[in-house]
Amino acid sequence: MIHEKWEFIHSVHKVFDRPNGPLNTPLCVKRLLMSEQWLQEETYKTLSTYGSSAIKTVLLLNGGAVLSLLTFLGNFLKNGGTSLDMAWPMGCFLTGIILGSTANILAYFTQLSAFNSRVTEENKISHWITDVNYIRWFNSIMVCIVLGVLLFCVGAFFALLKLQSIT
Repeated sequence: MIHEKWEFIHSVHKVFDRPNGPLNTPLCVKRLLMSEQWLQEETYKTLSTYGSSAIKTVLLLNGGAVLSLLTFLGNFLKNGGTSLDMAWPMGCFLTGIILGSTANILAYFTQLSAFNSRVTEENKISHWITDVNYIRWFNSIMVCIVLGVLLFCVGAFFALLKLQSIT
């Protein structure tokens, strides 16, 4: 295993240093650690992007469903249709919007708590919100996202049942 690590450090040397230059082990190790830090930073950025996209998806699905439902009901009533009870689907979609918005707010608290866990005591932003472990905030976000998508599915199912009753 030590031999494998040495080969890896030697390959890092070949990438970063002159091919024929002397092997400067501390420099190679420093560059190796910098590359690991770069990987961690890029992974964090990617995960943040995916999380943000999930929250946006919940908001877009449920918001689009509310707009579609309101447009359909407006045209339905305008063309002489009788009253159509769409309270359950609309309630599901609106609750999904609330959950997506809540997830967005919780994402801020997650980042703030994660920041405070990595800084020294004198640099912390002190508040009761930041005293909660950021894993709990993260889990709350996941619950909001999953429930938001489930509510979209349930709302769409109820809307389809109501629409079948008018045909």
